[in-house]
Amino acid sequence: MQITDQERANILAALNFWLEEIVPYGTDFARPHLEAVGCGEQIPLAKPEVQELMKRIRQSHSR
Repeated sequence: MQITDQERANILAALNFWLEEIVPYGTDFARPHLEAVGCGEQIPLAKPEVQELMKRIRQSHSR
């Protein structure tokens, strides 16, 4: 999947928000947000997983 620089920036910003504002409150707090996007059956990512995902997204941009 190809995404634009603008889309990548917004994804990273959303992940940063998730990391700072959702993750600290636990999976019960995160679940309604996943349900809102049709992914309620998924387990919310933990802090290290979000950080790793952000790193991978940044690395894919530099290629």
